[in-house]
Amino acid sequence: MRVGVTGHEGFVGRHVLRALKRRGIEEVVGLDRSQGGLLDRDAVGRFVTGLHAVIHLAGVNRADSDKEFEEGNVEATRSLLEAVAACPNPPRVVFSSSIHAGRPDAYGRTKLAAEELVLEYARQHGFSAQVLRVTNVFGEGCRPFYNSVVATFCHQVASGQEPRILSDSEVALIPVSTVAEALVDAATAPAAPGPVERRELAGGDVIRVSELASRLVRFARERASGRIPELSSLLDRHLYATLLTYFPIGGMALEAHPWRSDARGDLVELFHFEKQGQIFFSTTRPGVTRGNHYHTRKVERFLVVRGEADLNLRHVDSAEVTTFHLSGRTPGIVEIPVSYTHNITNTGTGDLVLLIWADELFDPADPDTFALPV
Repeated sequence: MRVGVTGHEGFVGRHVLRALKRRGIEEVVGLDRSQGGLLDRDAVGRFVTGLHAVIHLAGVNRADSDKEFEEGNVEATRSLLEAVAACPNPPRVVFSSSIHAGRPDAYGRTKLAAEELVLEYARQHGFSAQVLRVTNVFGEGCRPFYNSVVATFCHQVASGQEPRILSDSEVALIPVSTVAEALVDAATAPAAPGPVERRELAGGDVIRVSELASRLVRFARERASGRIPELSSLLDRHLYATLLTYFPIGGMALEAHPWRSDARGDLVELFHFEKQGQIFFSTTRPGVTRGNHYHTRKVERFLVVRGEADLNLRHVDSAEVTTFHLSGRTPGIVEIPVSYTHNITNTGTGDLVLLIWADELFDPADPDTFALPV
């Protein structure tokens, strides 16, 4: 399959090219101003020759005059469509438009006019076309202070600035990866006589601008403290992933948590979470027992990564001991309930490596750890 992409050097365009490559589509061609651009009819004719589909992203978002909007959105699209219609086997056209199409300003008027041209040419000349209206796209590589409040806030937060809220409205956000996949889906769907349609590709996550700012600030604060932020929704995960890309790559190296060693072995705190406790590991010398304590509120999970061990649990009001034989060769997880004193003994010949999750961060002033032999 051979796919053409206009505006391939832009924010969405770069993600579309990656999405096409992930699908195994290697024959991808772009058209930019250095090749003549969309207003050069000869260049456009060469561009569409032999294509199975065109993803049309190029357009003007900001301009100093109505004429620039007209040329960049309407006339450029008309030029592309005339070249498509002249092909013996016209390629499918997928047009990335905006939910602002139809607004009374020059941008909204010209985007709507471009949409109407796509649908009109497709119906007249019998080729497949889809218009996807996209809203509030964000993600890696988006330019701050341009079209995305997410990009602007991420840049400000990563630079140590306070996000500036100009209008505390609600915005519907959609990740650029979702947009790119939808555009590629539309371009690479099985061949059919149609469809000729227009639909909205809007984000399902609506958030107030002030809440967006506070979340990004919280993410950065937790990261700076060495904790992993609470990411309770898919939107939060996309936002955090986007925020990270605005920090310098050299800043990805974070300070490690303390490493404590004694005659028994080592204890290393790996990850602290904003709301889900921490993960740490310990090493234990052969024949050494660790633990012999219980908790009143803290829950833990144990996993032996390497070595052999016996994990013993006893309720504080009972004499009955339950033993779990753990091995790094057949990893298994054991959860430690409250009010159960517990210990673990290295029964192997080498160091035992134990991975532990606790549902709260360790607080030396309030450890919730009470010594009691199993």
